[in-house]
Amino acid sequence: MRSIVMQSPQHKKHNLAAAIIVVAIIVNSFVLKDNWVDFGTYYWLFIICAVLDVLSHWLKESLIRSTPLE
Repeated sequence: MRSIVMQSPQHKKHNLAAAIIVVAIIVNSFVLKDNWVDFGTYYWLFIICAVLDVLSHWLKESLIRSTPLE
């Protein structure tokens, strides 16, 4: 039996959004390689914010999708 979250039509959209975030982080890593001294702190802030954003969406979706409507 599959979970309710797996059957959601929004599941593919969430995976696509997560993939876009991961690609942005990887591309940003290559760009910042030469300018690490100037922008390294901001890069770590970006990573932390992206992780917190993904975790908050995951928590919200898991709570909403697992709660019965009745």
